[in-house]
Formats: sequence, structure tokens, C-alpha cells
Amino acid sequence: MTTSKAVRRRAVVLLHGLGRTSFSMRPMAAALGRDGYTVLNLGYPSRSADVLTLAVHIASRLTAWDAESQLDFVTHSLGGILLRIAVAQGSSPWSECGGW
Repeated sequence: MTTSKAVRRRAVVLLHGLGRTSFSMRPMAAALGRDGYTVLNLGYPSRSADVLTLAVHIASRLTAWDAESQLDFVTHSLGGILLRIAVAQGSSPWSECGGW
């Protein structure tokens, strides 16, 4: 049985923690990709800038990425803090974030 509606893939953003890189999230990115997710494994220089600067960096990268669907997030440590700051500053609208 086929359906006329196109299947919309889910999108997930991965944010690593302090002192790590996007490389640490690669196994999760691969597993999510195999499960049909569109994945953005977002790296950022966790030890070379303050949290406000990093939150703006993350928000700008998310704005530039056109996922065409609701975004879910998997974060570790500092990655979760940066996401919360970006959302609190209005850099990333609540409507685009899943799982809150």
C-alpha cells in the first residue's frame, strides 16, 4: 500500500560538551542516520569562547541549516546549556525545538 503523502524525515541536532568535539558524537550521528534521521552534528570551540558567544554561534548555524522539519536535540553538558541560552535569548524560536 502506498500513500500520496511524502514521508517527512525527522531532524536531530547533536551538541557535544565542554572540551569535546563533534567527533565524540559521531557514533550517535551514524546510528540516528541509519534510523532515518537527518542529522546535524554541530561542533563549536567549547574552550575558546564564553557561553554567550558560543550560544550565538550555535543559533546562527541552526538558522543557516534548513532542516524543513521540527528539530529534536541531543546534547551533552555544555551543549545543553548553550542551547538553552540560545532559546532564552530568542535566537532560536521555541516552535522549532522538540522535546521541551
